[in-house]
Formats: sequence, C-alpha cells, structure tokens
Amino acid sequence: MKILTILPRIPFPAHDGGSIVMLETLRQLHRAGHHVDVLVLNTKKHHQDPAAIAGECRSVHAFDIDTSLSVRGLIRGMYACPFPPSFGIDVDTSYWVSRFADEDALTAFREIVINNGPYDLIFCESLFTACYGIALRSSISQTIPTPVMVRAHNVENIIQSRLSNEPSRSRIDRWYRSRLARFTRTFETYVGRSVDVIATVTEDDAEIFRSYLPTAVVDVVQPGVNIPGEYFGYVDPDAICLLGSLDWAPNIEGALWFVQKVFPIIREQRPSTTVHIAGRNPSSTIQALHNGTSIFVHGEIEDALAFRRERSLSVVPVFSGSGLRIKILEALAASSPVVSTSVGCEGIGVVHDGEVLIADDARGFAEACVRVLNNSELAHRLAISGLALVRKRYGWSNATDRLLALGQRVSDALKNPEPAAD
Repeated sequence: MKILTILPRIPFPAHDGGSIVMLETLRQLHRAGHHVDVLVLNTKKHHQDPAAIAGECRSVHAFDIDTSLSVRGLIRGMYACPFPPSFGIDVDTSYWVSRFADEDALTAFREIVINNGPYDLIFCESLFTACYGIALRSSISQTIPTPVMVRAHNVENIIQSRLSNEPSRSRIDRWYRSRLARFTRTFETYVGRSVDVIATVTEDDAEIFRSYLPTAVVDVVQPGVNIPGEYFGYVDPDAICLLGSLDWAPNIEGALWFVQKVFPIIREQRPSTTVHIAGRNPSSTIQALHNGTSIFVHGEIEDALAFRRERSLSVVPVFSGSGLRIKILEALAASSPVVSTSVGCEGIGVVHDGEVLIADDARGFAEACVRVLNNSELAHRLAISGLALVRKRYGWSNATDRLLALGQRVSDALKNPEPAAD
C-alpha cells in the first residue's frame, strides 16, 4: 500500500508508550515493503532531527511547530476554539487540540501531498493530527476519495473528564478540565463522522466511541510489544520501579499518589524497600520526590528493559488515563511482576492474581506490592503468566497486519459501496 502517515511529533527516542507505538508501526510497515511517506509536526517540546526516523519510511517531511502552553492560550482554553479557516473544519474544539492546528504546516503538507500523491490510505496518529488528515484528503485528486484512518491512542475527552473529577485538584482546575473535556468531545464526535474509520487500542475505548458515534466505523487494533527472552534474576529484591512519561498529567498524578499515599505503608512493613521513578521530562513536582535514600527519580533512561530487570516489581498507579498502557505490556514482556490500578490495565486482558495484581486504594495497593516482594513464588507465577499473555496476543507483526487489514477493508468499502436500502 502507499500510505500517508501524519504524526503529532517525531517518535524518537521511543521511550514512552505513544512513541513506541508510532515508531514500531512505521518500522513494521517499511520492513513489509509498503510505501510510507511521513508528515510530522516537529514540536518544540519534543524537537528532534527528522533523520532519526528517516530509515523507517520512504520519506519524512517535518514542520516545526510550537505547541507549548501559554497564559494566553490557557485563557483561550476557557472557551471553545475554532480551527484556522484553511482547514475547512466547521466545528470548534478545545485549546488542548487546537494547539496542533497550524496553517503554515497545512500549506506545506498540502504541497507535499499534491506532489507525491495519490495515496491508498491517510493514517493519522492520534486525535491531534486528525484535522490534517481531513483537510488534506481534499487535496488528493482521485475519483474515489482516499480513506482516512485515525488511530485513537486515547479517548482524549475521557482523560480530561477523569482529571476533572479528581477531588485532590482545585475547584478551578476541575472546572477548567471539564470544559476541555466538553470541547474535546465535540471535535472527537466530528472526527468520527468525518473520517472513514477510528482504530482504538482497547475495546473499552471503542465502546466509548460507539456510544456517541453509532454510525461510525470503530474497530480495535491493539499495538504490539517487543518480546525479549525470559529473565527472572532480579538484581535488587527490595526495589520497585515506576516508568512513564513524567510530563503527562495522569502519570504525574499516579506517581505522587504512590509516593505520598502507598509507599509509606510499604515502608512500614519493609523499611529497606526503595522506589525508582524514571521517564522523560520529569516535572519539578516529580523531581522534588527524590530523596536519594528510599526514593530515586532517574529521569529519562536509555534501556527500560535493563532498568526493570534490576528491580523486582513494576507498579502502574494510573487513575485518569485512557487507551492502553504500553508500559504494562513492556513490563510483562520483561518478566517483571506488575501491580496496577484498574484504569492502569484497562483493555489489556489481564486478570487479578493471574497476570497482575490489581488494587485501587492506597492500602490495597501497598499490600499487593508487599505480597509480591515477600513471596518469590507469587512473583515468579505472575511473571510467567504475564509473559505468556504478551507472547500470545501482542506480537508486533500481527498488530501491523490487523491495522493494514482494517485500512484495506475501508478502502474496499469506498470502492464498492453497498447499495442504499429501499
């Protein structure tokens, strides 16, 4: 297939879940011999040399864009934000999404598409690039419209809605998040009616989209994970690790909850236990957790597999996210026992006391961690079961094949539409 892929950032280095999914998908498509041209918004926050992904596609075209939050923008975020006129999108959205809609980027991308098209599929990674896919389709001169697929890494309005319901947040913050959620849902609904298919990463997310988009094509294509060999020789039996993007609100919230509410309970029973927090762009709030004795904030690390294998337990304390936690899949693939919240393991197909332990309150979460740390047989059983699950369900080649099959199905439907019912 000849595929136009639109990315919200350059997915390199691939240390967070979203980047891992985007980069590995490109890699698998390229290795399979598909022609993939990439348009990417090279954001100021995650700015990288486009050459970093040039070997994973036929061509890459990057446009620098600043999506940084600003005081003016945050004020705008209290209201619905229109798209620039050149996008031709007649609904408003949230400031959260509108930061990615840049007229100059669209103009540059449109010229590239006109010169390099036509394409068999326009593939938009995340809601934040959907506006480009919708706008660029009209620039491709074909008798049959080019199908547009959006991979929804999350249901973005659900993230903001869950954050707005967190009692630990201020009243103003909750009110602001609730408005972001409402404005974001307006655009998510528009996208579902404007594109040809939404590919979610979990069945839970698919059901949410279907609940307010009953006529849209919504299907589940779970991503894969690289699966190393078995390993059960953890270096430090007293160490817990917590990995994730440390500038993403749900991860910040979860790390703070674990350190402030859960970890003291663990230390009461196991005074020698330590927690090691790692991930890109740790916020000042996260950095302040580091004490150098029992709590260690490492920031971005080069080798997540080695980092996990040096510790005897992985924790995923997430309460307000959506989508699928690649970090859980990576932990299971690394033969690391996992303790997670219910939200943290949504859509993965794990069972409490089967592949992971699940708890949603501080004491229950702490007791689950202590169970694993105190019981090597339990830790080994969880590790074996988790590795078996990812081997069976989450190989990358199968994930990419399913994504392509969905795109082909939609393309075939456009070429051979079903006759209207009498």
